[in-house]
Amino acid sequence: MENSKDEEGNFSNSEMVMLEYIGGHPLLNKEEFLFVVVKDNKILFKKSGKKSNDKMIDVFEVSYSEIKSVSIEKEEEVIRRYTATRIALFGPFALAMKKKTVDKKEYLIVECKDFILSFKKNDNVCATIYKKLVEYRKNNKVEDANNIADKNNVIDPLEKIKTLKELLDMGAITEEEFNAKKKELLNL
Repeated sequence: MENSKDEEGNFSNSEMVMLEYIGGHPLLNKEEFLFVVVKDNKILFKKSGKKSNDKMIDVFEVSYSEIKSVSIEKEEEVIRRYTATRIALFGPFALAMKKKTVDKKEYLIVECKDFILSFKKNDNVCATIYKKLVEYRKNNKVEDANNIADKNNVIDPLEKIKTLKELLDMGAITEEEFNAKKKELLNL
């Protein structure tokens, strides 16, 4: 936990953890470890200075109002998305580029309005971001991204249950919330 001042000068609690950044932000083009500060209305991304006693450097921030969805994806899905991006950028030359071998790793994906951020999965960070995002949307009367997605296209209920199970395993939702949502999705 970190104490910091909000926009009005009041102290507020926030959580700071380290995540391995994989890619997605237009201003940050290399994989590296970033410090993530989860606040009530936004997520700050920082990195340490060149020397151990230097102050942290702000890299970028994402307001919860800019986040469309937060999900966990398997490495295969992430590679598929980046291959599609590569093809769009490099055309047929993308097929000749070296591909990564697929492991069983999972990634935290934060889809924003203008870009998609990818990080190596960290259960504590996933749970914290999910809780803060749900709290922000509830307090600001923002429609849940899952509800918006349901209106735009039909999502397989089994995929939703799988995602809910991952959230349950991380501790982001309770057993009761999981069972209630599962019954709702299965129309029981």
